[in-house]
Amino acid sequence: MSKKMRVGVVLHVDEKEKIVQLIGFGEFIGHEVPDEKAKGLCPVLRKLGKKNPKIQLDNGKIVWGGECWWTNETETKELLNELKQNNFKIINVDIDDVRSQQ
Repeated sequence: MSKKMRVGVVLHVDEKEKIVQLIGFGEFIGHEVPDEKAKGLCPVLRKLGKKNPKIQLDNGKIVWGGECWWTNETETKELLNELKQNNFKIINVDIDDVRSQQ
C-alpha cells in the first residue's frame, strides 16, 4: 500500500445483532512498530519489534492494523452502504474507549 492512502477502519461486525462498529476514516501513513497504547495483536508485535500498518484517523488518533479491519476509503464506504441496505446499524466507536475496555 502506498503511503498517505485514505482508508476506512472497522473494529467489528456483529452479524447476529446486525451492528457495525466503525472506528472512522483517516490515512494509512506507513509501517511502524506499534506503540504501548495499541491492543489486539499489537503488544506481541511490539515485543517482537515487528512493524504494523499505522493509520492516523481524521480526529488525529492513531490506530494500528493489528487492532482492526481496514481498507481503502472507497471500498469501506461501499461495504458500509451495502450493510446499511441489509439493515445493519453503523455505530461509531472511539479507539481510546475500545482500548480501555480491553
